[in-house]
Amino acid sequence: MSKADVEFTAIVDDVFIMYLLQIIEGLSDDVDDPYHYPVIRVLLVLNEQYMMSASTHSPPKNPPSTKPPPPPPPRLTNRLLKTLSAHLASYRTFGENLILLLNRETLPASQLLILKLLYLIFTTPATYEYFYINDLYVLLDVILRNLLDLDLAAEDMEAMRLRHMYLRVLSPLLANTQVSKPPYYKRDEVAKVLAVLEGRGGVHFAPVDETTLRLIGRCARVPWVNGEDEAANTGAQNTRDKASVGAMERGALGEEHHQGSANNSNDGTTSPTTLTTPLSNVLASNRSLGMELAEAGKSNLSVLEVASMPSQEWARAVNGRLGLSSREREAASLDVEADDTGQGRSPFADSGGEE
Repeated sequence: MSKADVEFTAIVDDVFIMYLLQIIEGLSDDVDDPYHYPVIRVLLVLNEQYMMSASTHSPPKNPPSTKPPPPPPPRLTNRLLKTLSAHLASYRTFGENLILLLNRETLPASQLLILKLLYLIFTTPATYEYFYINDLYVLLDVILRNLLDLDLAAEDMEAMRLRHMYLRVLSPLLANTQVSKPPYYKRDEVAKVLAVLEGRGGVHFAPVDETTLRLIGRCARVPWVNGEDEAANTGAQNTRDKASVGAMERGALGEEHHQGSANNSNDGTTSPTTLTTPLSNVLASNRSLGMELAEAGKSNLSVLEVASMPSQEWARAVNGRLGLSSREREAASLDVEADDTGQGRSPFADSGGEE
């Protein structure tokens, strides 16, 4: 970046940047306005100048015999990014037009200008949520499509550079924006595109260079892309469930112990109903006593078999099912015989005589 470029760019102040953004906001409904997209391109070129100023390196050290080099030009403040950070919700139309231009643009130079600004937006915490979530979904679709449509011949360095820039933008887009929140938009498609670019999805592309592999690995390490976030959430949920069950058991045992202590202080004796018994022992005792709902719903006899049984045999089957003693079975059979020798009325009939 020359000294003249620095001087001209330094003239631009925040008021001028806000004026250009307001022009875009005011003309957002006029698709035929001839100054709409040229104003956006002016802002993109200014952003390029700011980035070049920020990336100016110090000159190498000269031998002692030569004169010291002139000092590097001062680093300029990126006033476009500063304005977007300070007025996040006031200039969203500019961001929407960036996505629209990237979707329609065919010139690599113009795509690079847009991608550089998007990279700054997605790597600056103050502008992580500059775009609406639906606009981010559209942008992700555009990036995935353009990555697959690029001509990546080994001698085409311009296309290689453009692919690198798309991958540089894709990584913070996946990691820092609302796309990283559920429902994880097109996670499978992102993984497939990364696999294809890495050379695992076919033989369409030339051998992958080291820079591309490094950028692909950066995108693949995003937690929601490789599924690490789901494993972490599952483990955390299991831990919370175990802690909740343990707290419930401790609360129940603590309440029983408190009641037992109160009874002891009042009566001086220990009530058998207030002993602190572990929950597993209580469940085992219930099963041993036959207090199990699952067993109550089981039967080896069908309805037709029960209907065809004589009354005494039916009583023995029921008594055996209920676990009655021999005396109780005998008493039950006598009751059934007494009922059978009676009037022959239904057990649901009235107890009084016939009218």
